[in-house]
Amino acid sequence: MAMRKLKHKQVPVWIRLRHLPVELWTVKGLSTVASGIGRPLYPDAITRACTRLDFAHVCVMLDVSSKLPKHIIIMMPKEEGGEITCKIDVEYEWLPPKCTSCMTLGHMAKVCAFTKPSNPAIPPVSVLFLKRYLQGHHPCSRLKGWTNRERDELPHGKTKREYRRLKGWTTSERDESISCRPKRRTTKERDESVLVKEG
Repeated sequence: MAMRKLKHKQVPVWIRLRHLPVELWTVKGLSTVASGIGRPLYPDAITRACTRLDFAHVCVMLDVSSKLPKHIIIMMPKEEGGEITCKIDVEYEWLPPKCTSCMTLGHMAKVCAFTKPSNPAIPPVSVLFLKRYLQGHHPCSRLKGWTNRERDELPHGKTKREYRRLKGWTTSERDESISCRPKRRTTKERDESVLVKEG
C-alpha cells in the first residue's frame, strides 16, 4: 500500500463582519456577504437571534490558495432609487499557518520540506593542516616544547633530524615570550645561518 501525504487546502474559520447593515441580518443576507470570503457554513446563536449588533459571527470554509480580503464592498439599492455602497470590515479570529511554497496548511515556507535542502553543505575546516603548521612551521613553535636539537616525530611519520636556526626573530629573555616581529638581518648574520645536525 502506497503512502501519500494529504494536502489540506480548506479549513473552517470563524469571521466577524463589522458595519453590517440591518437589512443583511438574515440568513440569506449573511450568506451573501460571507460568500465573498469563502463558502458560508452557519452563524452562531447570538447572530441568529440578532441580540448583538456590533458584528455578525459566521463560520466559513476558507480556501488557502485564495487571498483573504479584509473588506467587502456591497452595492445596496436605495428606496428612492439608485444604489449605495456599503463597506463591511472582515476580522479573522484564527488563521492556520500557510505555506506559500507547497500551498498547504500546518507549516510556514521557511520550514517546508520541499524547499529545505535534505543534506545541507558543511564548510570544511582544515584542522589537521592548522595543527601541523603551528607545530612544525610557525616561528613560535618553541612554546610547544620544540628545540633545535630534539628528535621529534612529525605528523607524517618522518623523523626530523635537521633544524634550521630561526634568524630574524627576537626573543625576550625576561618573560620567555617570542615576538612575531621580524628584524632586519645583516649580510654577516645571514651567512652565519647553518644547519644543526644530530651527533
